[in-house]
Amino acid sequence: MNQATGTHIFKDRAFRRVFTATGVSATGDALTQAALPFAILARNDSATAIGLVLAARALPYALLMLPAGIVGDRFSPQRILFLANAVRTAVQGLTAAILFSGHAPILLLAALQAIQGAASAFVFPASRSILPRALHKEYLQRANALISTAFSTAAILGPLLAGVLLAFTSPAFALALDAGSFLIGALLLGRIPDLPAVTESTSGRKSEKKSADRRERSSWRKELATGFREVVNSRWLLLGLVHAAGFQVLVVGAVAVLGPMTALDHYGGDSGWAVLLSCMSVGHLLGGMAAMRWRPANPLRTAYTVVLGTVPALLAMAAGIPLWSLVALLVLYGMTLSVGDTLWETAVQANVPLDRLSRVISFDGFVSFGLRPLGLAAIGPAAAVAGAGNTLVVMAAAAAVLTVAAALLAGRPRFSPATPPASARAEEPLTEEEATNSGPR
Repeated sequence: MNQATGTHIFKDRAFRRVFTATGVSATGDALTQAALPFAILARNDSATAIGLVLAARALPYALLMLPAGIVGDRFSPQRILFLANAVRTAVQGLTAAILFSGHAPILLLAALQAIQGAASAFVFPASRSILPRALHKEYLQRANALISTAFSTAAILGPLLAGVLLAFTSPAFALALDAGSFLIGALLLGRIPDLPAVTESTSGRKSEKKSADRRERSSWRKELATGFREVVNSRWLLLGLVHAAGFQVLVVGAVAVLGPMTALDHYGGDSGWAVLLSCMSVGHLLGGMAAMRWRPANPLRTAYTVVLGTVPALLAMAAGIPLWSLVALLVLYGMTLSVGDTLWETAVQANVPLDRLSRVISFDGFVSFGLRPLGLAAIGPAAAVAGAGNTLVVMAAAAAVLTVAAALLAGRPRFSPATPPASARAEEPLTEEEATNSGPR
């Protein structure tokens, strides 16, 4: 296995290519998220049209998340990533060409974005299952933290670049750049050397026979059931998914729906909301940097404890505190989310058998992204009845109770991702200064 034993993880070619492809494609995605709504409004001045196109992208992404996990365990993740990025290159390139032509029916844009969402669904489990194949467990937390910083940097730079493009060109240029970002990603990921195939695992249930495992792999339905059993038979996994489902609605959904309303009432409307979003992105970036070095003894319990830092931001928005005070709390909000996500993903990658990892990750993604639309749809009517401020207070309290309960109930997986394997402990990793001078980033 191409593992970065005793060296900085940027010495590992597979990680280097995954990191670069992630950063480039995430920047392209940020461009599209900023530019696509304006491309739609230029042809159909309707929020309904924007919702239709965005929903067309989100729906297949959620529906195909579980099948994508099965595919991720059947085939090599690097090939899945290459093919998915090739599809996304073609789709966004065609979308840009249609926009350049001046004839872009909304239904056609929706259909293209549906294909884009479907391809992106296969990226989610594959991109997260490739890291434990390439790196020792000791390096997984740092790798996840670096990937998080790539996303955060893209979330900051993408909208800025989109603003420049929209000021001097048209949204079609942003879509064309997005297509180029996926092309770069496909070229990088296509050159990752094949990693060794994983062996079948009984995941602690030694009574299961290999012949039974082979029969299960012959049926997609049975493979999905195997992934589901992996989740429900591991208390820490099941608890994590339950927490993720509630957290997506109570915290992430509350900020997404009620944040703009709060900005309109207290912080100057859309310009104020843009500032607050930037603060969250800065917090994500700082959290990713912090997670590179912090190795808690119990990553799971620490992850739940850390994300309690999101609750003050909800209460502050409900109270309408001064902008400068809210800015600090939203930076904290982003930091805690980034650290919590990094610790959780590291625990999953380090402790779930590799032959079932993509399926477990897909269940995680399905819970996180599949239930988000339901939460977004329910929060608005609740706020209309109780008021945005009261709704934020109730959701903050519920999120705190859920998170404290998860922290108290969280056990420790069989292997701690904070403990390096004996082979990796034989040689200490380079310092950040040494790593910076030892090779390209």
